[in-house]
Amino acid sequence: MAAAAPADAIVVAAGASTRMDGVDKLLATIGDRPLLAHTIGALRGAEAVDGIVVVTSLERRDALAAGGWAPPD
Repeated sequence: MAAAAPADAIVVAAGASTRMDGVDKLLATIGDRPLLAHTIGALRGAEAVDGIVVVTSLERRDALAAGGWAPPD
């Protein structure tokens, strides 16, 4: 079987968490890290992923970037 061609991953993180009663599921801690950090970590470890793009709202950008685990601009 041939290796997968490299691709970029897009993580859509622009929701308002309304179904979670306002709890921000992206920053909700699971184990020792936020859920979004687990997602990004898994994508970074995938051989077929060249880059990661996190799509979020302007209002949430600073909060997500402040974690230190989000990919750089």
